[in-house]
Amino acid sequence: MLRSQHRVYDGSGEVARTQDVWGAEGISGRVKFLPLAWAGMPKTSFRKNSDSPLNNSKSLNAILQDNKPDEMRIIVDTIGRAQDSAQIKIEVSPVARGTLHKANTCDIIEKVEDEFGFASIQMVSLPDLYGGKLCAAMDRQHPRDLFDVKILLQSRGVDREIFIGYLAYLLSHNRPISEVMNPRWKNIGETFHKEFNGMTFEPITLEELQNVPTAMVQSLKSQFTQSDLDFLLSFKSGDPDWSLAPHEQIQYLPAVQWKLLNIQKMPTGKRQLALETLNKTMLSWLEG
Repeated sequence: MLRSQHRVYDGSGEVARTQDVWGAEGISGRVKFLPLAWAGMPKTSFRKNSDSPLNNSKSLNAILQDNKPDEMRIIVDTIGRAQDSAQIKIEVSPVARGTLHKANTCDIIEKVEDEFGFASIQMVSLPDLYGGKLCAAMDRQHPRDLFDVKILLQSRGVDREIFIGYLAYLLSHNRPISEVMNPRWKNIGETFHKEFNGMTFEPITLEELQNVPTAMVQSLKSQFTQSDLDFLLSFKSGDPDWSLAPHEQIQYLPAVQWKLLNIQKMPTGKRQLALETLNKTMLSWLEG
């Protein structure tokens, strides 16, 4: 399956946008044969495949990047004048951590259909979608993640259902829970201008995106309860009280079980220190 990284944002609160559209045929007739073109090739960090249909075009150059074990992407660059250059990233993103809810079949919105044609796609539930998106916005802090959160806050907001999705992905994250909940916010100015500005139909300023983290964290804090705190502490102790979990499916997610296994392997002193740090962070969330 391929996901287009050529993003088209609607700005109306609709969720189905091109960054969330998955399909075996990719985004165009040229792209749809790519998986076959690279099938069975030996792994390297970067490589250009002269047999790829993309590289048969005089105006395009495609490189397969697979230097990370959990992801693979194809970088497509235009060939020509620098002022007319463009880059599209097409990546395979397997969902290995599991999902809380079953996927839904959704039609893409009219604006995307007008641009790329009709598609009806499998899509994860809103709690799964935005649970991961909220964690990403607090972790990597890319403008595209903050933009998606801004749309969420303007439309549906962070209700309890969305928060439970966030909690599940928080437990699935490879970083310590306290670090995700209390991140060091980055200066996104350079990334905004180099990797995001001009990609949306609706204009958005850097200042608007810089206001998102505060609003996002406050919305999450408004859903955080003492029961959530007790559950997360029990999980971090290595002996989770699943009866406190806000959704029964959380305990069965592969990524949650993997994180729990790593917690249980931690030295006692290190785990106790992590518990104290997490408790301090969560108490600040309860205080609002």
